[in-house]
Amino acid sequence: MDLLSSGASITVWDEDLQSWIPLEDVYLEEAKSYRWRCLTDEPFQFQMKQIPLPMTKVAKGWEGFFETPFQSGAITFKANGKTIENHVYTDSRKLTEQQFKILLDEIFQEATICFARSGLELSVLSSGYKREYSILQWNYIESSIYQLRNVFRQIEAHPQRFLRKEEIVQKRESVKHITPRTIAWMERFGETFGAAPDKLPSHIQSSKVEETFDVYENRVLLLNLNDLQHLLITYCLIDDAEIQMKAKHYLNWVTQWKKAAFLKDVQLHNGMITISQVFRKHPYYRLWYQWFQSLFQFKHLSFDVQQKLGVKDTFSLYEMWCFIQIIKVLRELDLIEDYSGLFTKKDEFFFLSLTENKESIVKLKDGGKLVYQRIIQWNTSPFIPILIE
Repeated sequence: MDLLSSGASITVWDEDLQSWIPLEDVYLEEAKSYRWRCLTDEPFQFQMKQIPLPMTKVAKGWEGFFETPFQSGAITFKANGKTIENHVYTDSRKLTEQQFKILLDEIFQEATICFARSGLELSVLSSGYKREYSILQWNYIESSIYQLRNVFRQIEAHPQRFLRKEEIVQKRESVKHITPRTIAWMERFGETFGAAPDKLPSHIQSSKVEETFDVYENRVLLLNLNDLQHLLITYCLIDDAEIQMKAKHYLNWVTQWKKAAFLKDVQLHNGMITISQVFRKHPYYRLWYQWFQSLFQFKHLSFDVQQKLGVKDTFSLYEMWCFIQIIKVLRELDLIEDYSGLFTKKDEFFFLSLTENKESIVKLKDGGKLVYQRIIQWNTSPFIPILIE
């Protein structure tokens, strides 16, 4: 019962192209229903992710519907044992991880400007770090650490290296190559090691070439892994079961990465980190460097530690972003009297106070107020809400 023996194939109706497209070529989006057909009279089995799909016998073969899962990634179909692979793409209406990071960056940048104008004093530790963790930073780790894992795998497959050459005096039997430089050394120093017109010296100086991974970029990479490891250990101690679980999982990854063969003899970098040509131009080392540059940009401000934002909670993030954009416009028009209402102090540190069911009030110069997440009660005075589309 071989489906393709008769030349039949499974095709899917593409609404955009208004035509039937082979299953392996059709553009699939998550959480959508697709109509398929197969022009064969023979019965067959059709599965998506090992789940049988219902089908109906029609005049010119078989047809039915399938629904893609609510997540993007590779997907596998099987028709009578024959595997058909495709990819489910993110819904075009859904916020991508890159867009998610852009929103976080813009919120962070404007919050930094507002904090500088608030007159509040930021407590810092002697190292210059305000605090070792922040939810803003955790959001970044959670949303992009899979990208870092893929980058590390590429680096591990093709790490930076160089050939280290040194001159050593070794036993004659151990010398594998004779060069004009070797002959010149024997003529000059051979008698010291028992050389004679009819006898070679017992020891000969030759060049030894060794391949080493102990280069600047790998030293920095190892330092980055140490920093990330210590950071994740901190997140493992946070009083949040979900963050603890994920932090421990990511910590296991980093621990395994540090055991990579190419890092075995690499020394830990000590001193200031500068961007080298490799970090600037290498396709994977560049991504590695940029990832850690972004990681530590969140060390000066954070959301309240109780405020968690996953990619799925984009409505909350977008609400914050809209509010921050209004703040930005008012700031540029010099209409804000007091920025301090944007921040809350906790354990001697300041946090961006944009959490659910907690009012954040920004005072304007004309006596007005801009309120985020206003708590509506039965005795709340009337007001006109503003909808942002």
